[in-house]
Amino acid sequence: CHLPAPGSRPRLAAHVERFPMRALLLLAATATLALPAVAEAQNVYQTHFAGSANSGCFLRNYDTAHLASHPDQWVTSMMLTISPLSSGGNAPILELFVTRRGDDYNYHARAYCQFAGDALSCQLANDAGAFTVVGQKNRRILLESSPDGLGFRGSNAAFTLSGTTGDDRSFLLRSMSSDMCN
Repeated sequence: CHLPAPGSRPRLAAHVERFPMRALLLLAATATLALPAVAEAQNVYQTHFAGSANSGCFLRNYDTAHLASHPDQWVTSMMLTISPLSSGGNAPILELFVTRRGDDYNYHARAYCQFAGDALSCQLANDAGAFTVVGQKNRRILLESSPDGLGFRGSNAAFTLSGTTGDDRSFLLRSMSSDMCN
């Protein structure tokens, strides 16, 4: 083993000694910039509701064939949109509108949502239930009821969808033009 003499500076490899320190720092900085950026996970609100590319309007009208194959489904249409009340707020407020079999009324519920990973976790006003919203492919969202169900009010009546039985526990809604939600 060859050790340097006492008091002498150890010699670096010849190729490193010839490389100026400034060049090493520049090389290190360039390599750091060349690394791929880690994409920050986005919430369904950012990917499906916010921004000029998104209308914040989601709708599904169930046709007679679908309803015939799902006799335990009460909802005949559902619309979910961003509430004007959420303007400037940190957490979105959503408006949910439904129609159901057996009457001609429109029912409504307002939801106050929080970010939960890549989803929204929403609580209906007046403790009328809860649901989550998860982004799907092709500008769709999946609304899933909590076991507590979902309560709605109309001008003449109110009703609650069960969160544990029937076919009204999850809804795949399509993104639509904002004109559809006005």
